[in-house]
Amino acid sequence: MHDEYFARDSWIINQIHHLNDECQKVWGSLDSVQRDPIYVSWLRLDEGYVCVNVDGSSQGNPGMFGFGGLVQNNEGH
Repeated sequence: MHDEYFARDSWIINQIHHLNDECQKVWGSLDSVQRDPIYVSWLRLDEGYVCVNVDGSSQGNPGMFGFGGLVQNNEGH
């Protein structure tokens, strides 16, 4: 059962990395932008669930934008 969840979690993480790579091809890297960290917390989930925290912003409309996210399983990994 654990392997099934690990495989699903790995697939989600791989999709996020792929999306990030595609966005960088189109808009370039935003690594030079310095921001203060925003700390978040989470409650332990039931087994078999994942938590996805996302945030984004834009500079104008249309304009440059960025987004990011964090995926955690019930163990916080």
